[in-house]
Amino acid sequence: MVITIDGLSGNGKTTLADMIANHLGFKRVSAGDFFRCITYEMLTKGLDIDNNRDQTIEYLNTLDISYDDNNNVLLNGINVTDAIRTKEVSINSSKVANNKDVQNIVTLLQRHYLDKNNVVLDGRDVGTRVAPDADYKFYIYADKETRVKRLMAEKPDVDRVEIEKELDARDLYDLRGNFVRPMGAFEIETSNKTLEQVFGEMIEKIDPNKPRTIIEAND
Repeated sequence: MVITIDGLSGNGKTTLADMIANHLGFKRVSAGDFFRCITYEMLTKGLDIDNNRDQTIEYLNTLDISYDDNNNVLLNGINVTDAIRTKEVSINSSKVANNKDVQNIVTLLQRHYLDKNNVVLDGRDVGTRVAPDADYKFYIYADKETRVKRLMAEKPDVDRVEIEKELDARDLYDLRGNFVRPMGAFEIETSNKTLEQVFGEMIEKIDPNKPRTIIEAND
């Protein structure tokens, strides 16, 4: 079974994906992890997709991105969970994610993984681009103040001004890209709700015994 959760940064989608995956015994996959892995690999290997497109695309298509039993992110079998969450990777990942070639690579890598696992997948447009035929699709959203506070709780060592700047920058990149609300998704506004309340609403809509949809791993 494949469940997608879409939304911009700070809406709680990653936490909700964790909660649902743990509840159902599924893998939790974040589209952001795939983009971060590619960004990390490009930074550490000095890859330039703008000036060396064909060779870079060929190399990136060979990457193996997966998760272990503890949901650590594995890049070619190596745990990079912490390495892909540095400030440098975070700043560059939104820019990398807007590259059409990278989007196509990530889509295929994700579909290969979805084809083999029961997954809760969260991202910004995964219910549209990656798994439009997902068994269940959710779109969650919240006002900016709520999103800022959630990000502050996640990053207590970062001041509010920096978090707001980062959020505005990520929104700008996302909204200039292909971000759209997925058709057929359950839409849930989360501003005045705890994530536990939203989790309850989402679980009520999911039948874990529903026959899974086949996700085609091709373009």
